[in-house]
Amino acid sequence: MKIIDLSHPLNDHTPTYPGDPKTVIKEITSLKKDGYLTTRLTTSLHNGTHVDSPCHLSDNTKHIDDYSLDTFIGTPTIIKTSDPIIDLTQSIQDTISNSKIVIFQTNYDTYYGTDDYYSNHPIITLSLADALIDAGVKVVGFDSPSPDKDPFEVHQHLFNHDVLIVENLTNLASLEDYKDIVIHMVPLRIHAEASLIRAYAIVDDEKPF
Repeated sequence: MKIIDLSHPLNDHTPTYPGDPKTVIKEITSLKKDGYLTTRLTTSLHNGTHVDSPCHLSDNTKHIDDYSLDTFIGTPTIIKTSDPIIDLTQSIQDTISNSKIVIFQTNYDTYYGTDDYYSNHPIITLSLADALIDAGVKVVGFDSPSPDKDPFEVHQHLFNHDVLIVENLTNLASLEDYKDIVIHMVPLRIHAEASLIRAYAIVDDEKPF
């Protein structure tokens, strides 16, 4: 068994979506002065690798802690694409059939920390979002900051059908040599619209390809 980390580090230098507060990690007691170390974390729940729930954009909808843990664990369908606008194709249609978790590997995580990351990232179309919904997908993940841009119609459409969105994944290219993959993207047990996650994949040591 091998574990592959799919999360960006969370620290004072973590990039933030334009307008969101920065992450601050501050020691509030010290071993030298107080005899014990305590650290305070102040952050937007949308910084770093995280998951969004429907109440991010809609009233009277589910929070993160309304979902069972098994929602966030499973065998993913990984779609590798370099298209700036990812539309529904027959190949994608066939690939996502009966998938619970679908991950889009665009390798755009290589731009993480640059201005382009939040302004020029790839997006998916509403027709592709429809196909994900029709296939019964429960979680869709991206190695980019968002599946869409303002006015966030894809976000809203997915949320309207109870599909969770994972953003800012990284290192998906490390999974390419493996066939049997189980991904874990488990949030905090928090009553909020989003949660930081530690995303990772469990694979066999032996590479089948």
